[in-house]
Amino acid sequence: LFFRLSRSALALLRVEGSTRGFPTSGVRQAYLNIAQGLFKHSQRSENDCDFSAEGLLGPLLEVLGSDAPECDSHELRVFVAGTLKNVSAGGENQRLLAARGAVAALFGAISADLAGGAKEAQLLIQITAALRNFANGWYEEFLSEERLRALTRVMELFPSHVELLTNVSRVLAKLTVHAAACEAFAQNDVHARQVARTLSENPDATALVLRLAFVLGNLTERSERFRVVLAYDCEGSALVPDLLGRYWRKDMQLSASEASRGVHEVEEVLVKLSRLVANVAISASAGPTLAASSAVVNPLLDALGAKKVRDSEEMVLNVVAAITNLLFYDVPSNLLFQDETKLLLCRRLHPLLLESENVEALVEAARALGNLSRHPDARACMADLGTDAVLVALLDHGDRDLLFYTCGALVNLATDRERPQSLSRRTPIAQKVGKLLADAPADELELKLVAVKVLANLSLDAG
Repeated sequence: LFFRLSRSALALLRVEGSTRGFPTSGVRQAYLNIAQGLFKHSQRSENDCDFSAEGLLGPLLEVLGSDAPECDSHELRVFVAGTLKNVSAGGENQRLLAARGAVAALFGAISADLAGGAKEAQLLIQITAALRNFANGWYEEFLSEERLRALTRVMELFPSHVELLTNVSRVLAKLTVHAAACEAFAQNDVHARQVARTLSENPDATALVLRLAFVLGNLTERSERFRVVLAYDCEGSALVPDLLGRYWRKDMQLSASEASRGVHEVEEVLVKLSRLVANVAISASAGPTLAASSAVVNPLLDALGAKKVRDSEEMVLNVVAAITNLLFYDVPSNLLFQDETKLLLCRRLHPLLLESENVEALVEAARALGNLSRHPDARACMADLGTDAVLVALLDHGDRDLLFYTCGALVNLATDRERPQSLSRRTPIAQKVGKLLADAPADELELKLVAVKVLANLSLDAG
């Protein structure tokens, strides 16, 4: 009954002449009373269907977008936007609202004359929370430069309002899982600079850092240009190491205190930051800079030693990926190629091959060992640990990428003929590589080529 009465009241208020003779303030109060009641009922998800069944979604959008004097009320817009946020969390309401132009109406309610005031923030919290509901299924409607700029301008004008900033970050996180959104975002560097600035100004806001690091990870995953922009134009080569070290220290403190509160979220931040390092490290200009930074290398090495795949699978995967990408740069400044560090990495990667059933973890470990095995002392350490024999055993695996990177490491290991027992005498490597060549599909030319290189190096040893 309440929803039917509310719909009727809203319809009556819109009838021309129905409010003639009443003061604008009185009509405005009538709208506000209805909006407050609807907001209260919208907080219960079981009422969602009543909003669509009684035809309330359209009128609410009309009130939000109206420039009539009786709807010109900050408080009214807060309650209407809040109601729309609550009833659009999913399902049929979300689809109906999107079809009625909800995204345009919500962006339209973000004033072009924002000044950064507290009252503005109240409305923006509701608007951005509502926009988050549409940012995945209707992401194309967010991609104009005007709308992207509206989001990052909110971040600019409210630099310390963590709740509002977190809402915006949730919108951006949902958008940037889509390639088209990343392309649109990268068209104007002002967006990246604002994200980096927000991170720099709020480094201890865990929920915010989590989502913005995810956003930057999505963007750097797809764009070489963006990796360079983040590293140098946005001072990311200093910001990312600072955040990585900060959250690794938080993780260690929580572990030492055996606290449970906040542990998972801090580790999630480390996952996103490690992924971000891995992505930026792909850049030939930014990668060596990161590899020369103890603020990057030390937390990664510590995490590789402290975290186990069985407990922190995603964390370990991203840490190893970051280390592997940094190991690509075999230059004197790379801290990962210091003598003791190489041997430490060999010892920490070896258990990963033995303990993990996750193919992705095995692939990342094989990639890292492939880069390390370019060095004779690392090869000797792998032989002492038995890592080379484990790699040979992995040739029985069926995953193409794992076979490719395992062979890449074995190409290097098969060149080490200074050991008392060569790899070919200690393991059935020749037979396994021969079988791999025989079984590999005809179009797997890269895999076959690297396998032939293994056999070629083994034949040198035999000679």
